Amino acid sequence: MPYTLVQHSAVSTGHSTFLRGVETMSVTDKKLIAQIEKLGGVLIADYKEAHEREFAENYPPGHDGLAPRVNGKFARISISGQLLYIPAKQEVTSG
Repeated sequence: MPYTLVQHSAVSTGHSTFLRGVETMSVTDKKLIAQIEKLGGVLIADYKEAHEREFAENYPPGHDGLAPRVNGKFARISISGQLLYIPAKQEVTSG
């Protein structure tokens, strides 16, 4: 079962600390999986890897605060009441 990242569920309770935070959510619906791919969301097969990605997105390099601060954006589609997360494009540097 694949996993994706969505806006943190604490936002639905009015907790503004998590407005820029994400959490892992499982996805089983094939149409939803296709929509996530089309919009540029992430699909990760392994839960441990998805959880590690969640942490990396919430606390990117250079961010030293306690409140999460993702660099990506949220799509206007909702999965179980939470907005789909679209990661920021990573710049490729040649070395």
